Amino acid sequence: MAKVIYTIKMWIFRSQFKTKPSEERGIRDVATFSVIVYLEAWMMAPLAAEAPLNDFKLMEQLLRYPRTAISAATSKKLSLHTWYLSEELIGLALFDSRLPHESKQLMLAAMEEAAPDHPSKRPSVKSSVFLGQQGLEQFSTTNSKKLFQLLGISEILISNQTGNRMSHICKPWALSRVLWLLTTEPGGVLPSYRTSTKN
Repeated sequence: MAKVIYTIKMWIFRSQFKTKPSEERGIRDVATFSVIVYLEAWMMAPLAAEAPLNDFKLMEQLLRYPRTAISAATSKKLSLHTWYLSEELIGLALFDSRLPHESKQLMLAAMEEAAPDHPSKRPSVKSSVFLGQQGLEQFSTTNSKKLFQLLGISEILISNQTGNRMSHICKPWALSRVLWLLTTEPGGVLPSYRTSTKN
């Protein structure tokens, strides 16, 4: 984040020091990308329940970014960090209040579909997946239920609730166990998930 702030300052005060045209273009491109894409993603990153939808939307935004070179480089980099779109962590999105209830219902339905016993912790996802009509439900399988077991959340409590009723009924038991999870701290869901799934 410090580099982002410095880059934006350099662009604002660019008239006060000499730069080559190529350097000025580079500063402009980084500053523009930071303001349009990076800052929002950085501020929303800590909440685990919002991570799957954040990553999905960020990848779509990167793939549609108008500067081809930046789009290719950043989307390639993010593709190496798709843990929260894995079959076993995608279930966090059920606790994201921004996700439409229709999408949650599709996710729950997809969790009844069969899948390999040992899914990849970091899925390899084609770019077309982020630009199509489907959403997070395409990542859900029966393996997604393992998250509920890991967090001690009753599978019945989740699967039996759909629509508006789900968020209200899950609050006392499930929602409170998920919302405290952070993605970026030592006690966050990702380190805990890795430790608990080594076997």
